[in-house]
Amino acid sequence: MLGTYTIGKRYHFLPLVAKHLNNYSIITMGSTPSRINVLYYNTLSLLANVLGIHNILMLSNVNEKLKTYLLSRASALLHLRFFEHFGISIIEGIAYGNIPIVHASGGQYEVCKGFFPFWCKTFTSTDPKDIGIELSGILNEISSYSFDELYKSYSKAFSILKNNFSFNAFRENLNNILQKYLNEVI
Repeated sequence: MLGTYTIGKRYHFLPLVAKHLNNYSIITMGSTPSRINVLYYNTLSLLANVLGIHNILMLSNVNEKLKTYLLSRASALLHLRFFEHFGISIIEGIAYGNIPIVHASGGQYEVCKGFFPFWCKTFTSTDPKDIGIELSGILNEISSYSFDELYKSYSKAFSILKNNFSFNAFRENLNNILQKYLNEVI
């Protein structure tokens, strides 16, 4: 998981989810820009320890070099927030070759469904225990893919990412919006 440590991101689901993912390690990287974020992060760490969950590593305010290192070695990027507006972290994850796993709602789901239906995985549960069971099946499926299957899918995903989410694509889309607006106003 990647993002600011806030309640809305549902990091607090992780200890209950992780109980069903004993064969997998979960690394969270999040920022803690305020005291409330620090408190939430510390509470999460305490909760995982109290519950005896040992397959979660929670990191706060990691530098870009460490983030790059960890993302480039990960298989998937989990996004637990429901009805996220956009979910830029999944785009970042795809850039590093991660398979996004997102809830079937909101902007991150729309991005996955619209651009990367062959690469993204979705879950529908909202209960942490059920999410853990669902994620276990998804991760087992991902683990069964051959290198060739992963390479072909990722090559396609990266091409789409490069063509639709680059600075040039942003500039072109913004230019088109402005031109359309100016044509309507003038």
